[in-house]
Amino acid sequence: MTSSEPAGGARAADFRAHRIAIVLGLAAALAALYGAGWVYAAARFADGVRAFIAARQAQGIAVAYADIAIGGFPFRFEARLLAPSAMVALPSGTWIWRPDRAVFSARPWSLDRVALDLSGAHAIAPADASGLARWTFSSRAFALEAWISGADISALALRADGIRVHGRVAEKDITVGRLRADWRPAAAAPPDPRPDRGASSSARGDSPARPEHARPSQTFAWSVEAFRPPYAMRLPLGDEIARIAVAGEVRGRLAVEEGRDAFARWRDVFGRWRDDGGTIELSRVEGRWGALALAGEGTLALDGAFQPVGAFTARIEGYSETIDALRDAGAVSGTNAFAAKVVLTALARRDDGGRSYLTLPISLQERRLYVGPVALLTVPALAW
Repeated sequence: MTSSEPAGGARAADFRAHRIAIVLGLAAALAALYGAGWVYAAARFADGVRAFIAARQAQGIAVAYADIAIGGFPFRFEARLLAPSAMVALPSGTWIWRPDRAVFSARPWSLDRVALDLSGAHAIAPADASGLARWTFSSRAFALEAWISGADISALALRADGIRVHGRVAEKDITVGRLRADWRPAAAAPPDPRPDRGASSSARGDSPARPEHARPSQTFAWSVEAFRPPYAMRLPLGDEIARIAVAGEVRGRLAVEEGRDAFARWRDVFGRWRDDGGTIELSRVEGRWGALALAGEGTLALDGAFQPVGAFTARIEGYSETIDALRDAGAVSGTNAFAAKVVLTALARRDDGGRSYLTLPISLQERRLYVGPVALLTVPALAW
């Protein structure tokens, strides 16, 4: 062995240590650069939240807060409103909403997807001298997520669990086990592949333009599970509705224009939509409540008195037990209940499992609900 070997080993160790030092230095520099960039971007995110809140003022929603706390480092931007509240002007009066929590958040690599966390407790009170909460609201989870495209919202999603609503004069709380809702504008129509509109009809193979009221403007889907309304409602089929789910699209333009009195003009908006032939096309309707199970599809609209009218086709299970429950609750007269059971039993079929079911048209007109040919009950008027 020569004395040069230890010296060579020392040089190799020094080289490795030097490389490690360089790597660590680069990592520290990149971390510092990312941290500085995160601080700058988080501040801009908070500015965007402030601009969003300010824009709500034009819609009659005045949001107040003590300050905005920035957090979420390193993989999120969070803008938490401190002591938030909102004053909302509705046709029924002005209301104040005070949530315990209001946190806007987004991922640094997905700034077009912004979430608002409103889980926890809320108080809703009229804007009068008493300051007493008319309603209190709490949820285990309550998050609203928006996908943003330029200055427009391209989609919305609501996810909530463990909801409890308490009214100061209610006999019993309203509870919801699970709530899901999704909304998006209908996809823009693809470019017309036919020759220019200036060409003759024969050259273009033209067909009549689709009327405005027949064009989808929005699509939606929502579902509610384990819904318990207040005891005062005394529902005929049981205290809990196991599931309601609806999906479909709005045809015709239905939009609230910008302006401070936007909430006050909702009736005009619905009136124009109705007068232009607007409808709601339901591709899926599901419900399970007590013995009743329903699945179907149909169309809804508004009549001249702003009451819903519609026509559906549905598969119904548990119809006999449902009619009995409606009769016992006084919602259907004994005569109508008997006639309905005779007619519906004659139309019933059995599936492979031996369960009796109906596939029937259901219609709603002039506040009368018809199941097949039978006028089953009168629907309470909607107070718009």
